[in-house]
This record gives sequence, C-alpha cells and structure tokens, in this order.
Amino acid sequence: MKLKHIGIVYKKELKDLLRDKKTVFSTFILPLILFPLIMFLLGGGMGSFMGDVSENPYETPVKAYVEPAPGAQEAAEEIFNGSRVNFIQAEKDEAQKLLADGEIEVVLKLDEDFADKLEAQLPAQVTVVYDEMSTNSQAKASAIMQMIELYNTRVGYERLEALGVSPEILRPAAAEMSTFSAYYGVANREGSDNMFLQMMLPYLAAILLATSGLGVAIDMIAGEKERCTLEPLLSTAADRNSILLGKFLTVLTVTLLGVIAQAIGMVLGFSILGSSAGVSFMSGGINLSAGVIILALLCLVLMGMTFSCITISISAVSRTYKEAQTYSSYVVMLPMIIGVSSMFMQSSDISAVTMIIPVLNVVASLKLVLSGAVNYAYLALAAGSSLLYMLLALAFVRRLFAREKYIFRG
Repeated sequence: MKLKHIGIVYKKELKDLLRDKKTVFSTFILPLILFPLIMFLLGGGMGSFMGDVSENPYETPVKAYVEPAPGAQEAAEEIFNGSRVNFIQAEKDEAQKLLADGEIEVVLKLDEDFADKLEAQLPAQVTVVYDEMSTNSQAKASAIMQMIELYNTRVGYERLEALGVSPEILRPAAAEMSTFSAYYGVANREGSDNMFLQMMLPYLAAILLATSGLGVAIDMIAGEKERCTLEPLLSTAADRNSILLGKFLTVLTVTLLGVIAQAIGMVLGFSILGSSAGVSFMSGGINLSAGVIILALLCLVLMGMTFSCITISISAVSRTYKEAQTYSSYVVMLPMIIGVSSMFMQSSDISAVTMIIPVLNVVASLKLVLSGAVNYAYLALAAGSSLLYMLLALAFVRRLFAREKYIFRG
C-alpha cells in the first residue's frame, strides 16, 4: 500500500465524480435549492395560518355563529366585547354545513336563560362547537375558550368588589418564571437555548451522515461492476488496499461535503420558513468551547467514516447497482429509528452505556453539547467507541475487497 497510489485513485475518483453533472447537482447543489424552496412553500401556508392566530385571543379574528335563543346573541356580544369575533347570521339548520365547509369557525350554544342566570349569579353554560378535522377551527375554538375564561375572571372580580372584598383574595400565591441564567446571573453558558436545534440537529446529523455518500459509494464498486471498469483498475500497479482507501476517502469527502451542503440548505430553509410564517426556528445562540467543538466534530467525522465503510461493503457484496440500492435502504433505517427515538431524550437520560452504542453515541454527544451538559468523559468515550467501530468497519470492507468472489460477482 503506497500513499502515491492512494492519492492517484482518490484524484481519479474525485475527477470522475466532478465530471458527472447529475451527481454534483443532486449532492451539492440540489440541497441548497430544495430545502429553501420547500420551506418557502411551507412558510406561506404557515404564515396565513399564524397570521390569523394571535397570542392575545382578543386579537384573533373568529367567525362565530350563535344558536338562536332568547338573549343569546346579546349575551355573546357582551362576553366577547372588544374582541375580533364576527357573528355570522344564518339559519340554524345551515350551521352544520357552514361549520363543515369552513364558512364559520365555531358555533356557540348558550343556555336559554343565560342572562337570567348571570343576573342571579348562577353558573351559565356556553358550549363551543368546533370542527375537529380543521386545525383552523381548533385554534379559533381555543381563542374563544380563553376569552370566556377571561370574562369569567373579570365578572368574578366585579362581583367581589361589589361585596367589598378585594379580588386579590383569589390569588393566594403569585407566580412568575425565571430562566437559570437570569436568576443566577450566569452568562455565556455552553450549549444552545434553542429547543428546536436540541431536538432536530442530532437527528438530522445522523440521517445526513448515513445518506450523503450512498449514491457515490454504490456507483464506485457496484456501478463499476456493471460497467466492467473495476477489473482494469485492479490490474494496475496499485494494490487493492490502495484502491480501497482511495475510494473510501472519496466517499468520505462526498459524505462530509454533502452534509455541509444540506446543513446550509436547512439553515437557509428554516430562516425562510421563520420569516414567511412570522416565527423564529433559529433564534437563540450557540456558545461552545473549542474542546467541545473538536470532540463533537470528531464524533461526527468518525460516524461518517463508519457509514462510508458500510456503504462500500454493501456495494462490494452486491451484484448490481439496483441490488446495492436495496441493501442500502435497510442500513438507512438504523439512524432513522435511533434518531427519532432519541429526539426527546434529555441529557439526564444519557449514561456511559449510551455512549458506546453505534449512532446513538453520536446523537447523544450532540445532545450533551447543545444542552450545555458537557461531559468530557462521555464525549471521549463516544469518540473512542466511534473510532473502534470505524476501524472494525474498515477491516471488514478490506477483507471483502481481498476476496475475488465478491469483487468479481455480478
């Protein structure tokens, strides 16, 4: 095995890859276009929905229908006074169809003697009917319920004041929330306070590392078997180990660059989604020390190397390009399952055993880093176990590459 031969194979594979415009476009350029485009289209829909729903229920426009009853309309107007509730006039037998069609968003049914009960200071019933198949109707019903609760509080306070009793008697304990950093005066904590990043970034990293180099790895061996270009390469002065390492480095390069391209596309996409929908998915900062960044990146790179070896192994044992694609789909399921199952995992759930389980150790490492619960011993254990798995995978693919029944099958 010579470094010169490894370099020649690496350059040759990289040049072949860059000549393939379809691969370059799908691996490096498409993610930069696709993710922002998807998020832009998604953001438009979210924006129209979020624009109708405000944190202040009185600012939320609601189209409501009040079922006919003596004094019901006047009572409803009193309850929702000062709000943006628009009372739609219609026949009672039309209300069901209007609600199902989205022409109205809620139906309000008040007790027939609602006003009399209020005057007698007795509980009066308001039934809020919404369409459970419509997210818009559900959101508007929630705003209606909040306004009714606020009305109850206001009327309750007025009744107490009329009796000469302070309304504060109903608040024996006043509560407020404060963050850890604000209460203890801690600045520049390591990690990120963005819950979205803490949940999604480890999951996405695992998926992207497993999928970014798949197509290239399959094409380099299984594809070359079909094109009958692998045998001439094996007949050159370069030994099989040099050829294998050259191909491995090419797959690793494509994997890491593909992850970077998709990560950039996702950042752009979520930024566009936030601006389109009027919410922020990328708010909050990330504050990490150099040592933590190095260990986290080392874990990611080692996992990328491990998946590169696995995809090359699959390509080596496959007879055709299509067969390699089928086998690879099963491999991708592992990081998907682990990523989804660990999405709500907290830093307190992570143990030493977690840090030696393939894929889960890298996901857990990112969880620790982003949550600020940095444990250097755990990160080192994850890096060490990832290195071991990478070496085992590399040894396995090297053994496969040395056996002609796999290399020349097809």
